[in-house]
Amino acid sequence: MSVAVFEALNARINQLESKVKEYEQRQAEADEKTQNELFLEFLAIVHELMPLVNQALMTGLKDGDLHSR
Repeated sequence: MSVAVFEALNARINQLESKVKEYEQRQAEADEKTQNELFLEFLAIVHELMPLVNQALMTGLKDGDLHSR
């Protein structure tokens, strides 16, 4: 897996975190649309991240890396 892929996902996570902080700072009651948009973005990130995590874990299991740590 490319480091660039992880960096891109990390940037998206940071953007999402900023959006959530903005949302909290407004201290206004969130409308359902905003909540859904934030949740959908979170799910999109998780959807892209899980295959990478799975591959890393499976590679680690094959190589024995997980047992040496």
